[in-house]
Amino acid sequence: TAVWLGVMIGLNIQTSFLTPPFGFALFYLRGVAPASVTTISMYKGVVPFILLQLFALGIVGYAPQLVNYLPNRMSLVSETAPPPRNPGLQFCVEKYIFSKLDDNGEHIRSAINTARKLDLSALPGEMRSDLMGAFDKAEKTFALIKKIEGEEKILNEYSVGYRPLHVEVREIQKAQARIKVETKKLKLDLRLMSKDPTQDAKRDKLNARLEDMAAESKHLTESIPAKWTSERKAFVKLKKAATKARRIYRRNVDDAYGAIIETSKVIASAGDLAALQGQFGKVADDIAGKSIKDAQAILKKLTVLVRAVPGTSKITKELSGARRALRKKKNGEEKARKKLAKAQKIFNTELAWREKAEQSVKPGLDGFEAAIRNTIGIRLQSRLPHDQALEVAACKSNPHDLTLSF
Repeated sequence: TAVWLGVMIGLNIQTSFLTPPFGFALFYLRGVAPASVTTISMYKGVVPFILLQLFALGIVGYAPQLVNYLPNRMSLVSETAPPPRNPGLQFCVEKYIFSKLDDNGEHIRSAINTARKLDLSALPGEMRSDLMGAFDKAEKTFALIKKIEGEEKILNEYSVGYRPLHVEVREIQKAQARIKVETKKLKLDLRLMSKDPTQDAKRDKLNARLEDMAAESKHLTESIPAKWTSERKAFVKLKKAATKARRIYRRNVDDAYGAIIETSKVIASAGDLAALQGQFGKVADDIAGKSIKDAQAILKKLTVLVRAVPGTSKITKELSGARRALRKKKNGEEKARKKLAKAQKIFNTELAWREKAEQSVKPGLDGFEAAIRNTIGIRLQSRLPHDQALEVAACKSNPHDLTLSF
């Protein structure tokens, strides 16, 4: 707001009819305009523009939030909008989420309970465990929000009595900082001063000033209330507790939603994996009789294609092992075939459970993801949805008070 106000005042001054730039423009116009155009007419043409500027200054002074809102809104709804995980957006994004979960908590809890009833038997054990953990973390979100609200309530209540002390001590410390800067300058002046006897009076004056400042600094130090250190430590402790609560919440929702989208992505890749079935089935025949270099090139090409499919690290591990085996002088080709057979077995297993899960798990999982996308999962979106962006822009237009943190 201060920057925008400065810009507006600067524009107003630079284009004012009372300042040189505008005066020079008038002199130029006066020199080239015909005599029928009077100077008064030129001034009249500028009056509406100046009035518009004064009106804009009035808006800035009366409603600074509006001046903040427009740039924030443009930033958050533009194509280059920052993601919701941007540190500068966290406070307002979480304020929006907490409000939505408070209003629609039952809907989210219902979605979690529905998701728990999904038949996950088609999924591998580890993935099934991760998914059940994600449901637990989604449910835990509500308790973590209560924890944040409780910690911040304690902090806010403590801050009421702490704020006057903080302001008082910081003013004293600012005065001490000014004294320190001046003391440093005076000491430098004394060091550079000539030892000529004619400078003795000036030297004595500087030394006297240094003594006065030392006494003033000591007085300021003694004026700091005795309770400052303990109360500052108590505030910092409460602040850290509130910050830690938010950090735990963020990690929890990221883990919850991250597991959902990762599982959904892997299941949805069944078609991509099936498209490689033909190449995978004949790779052993393709490398037969080939030179080591050519066989490795074939395996590398297949590895790249498989690696592009989510959740295929176990398959690519065996393919890479087959490539390495080909380099061995003793039984290299035989070992490579064993690795390929193992890779084929894993491939078939992966394809089978993905195709089954695509029918039995994915529809329900997608429904759950949609239910939590703009609340629990909003931090992992690439950008804020339009409605949420407007809410966050309005929130950011009212600066969050951080003075007690400094």
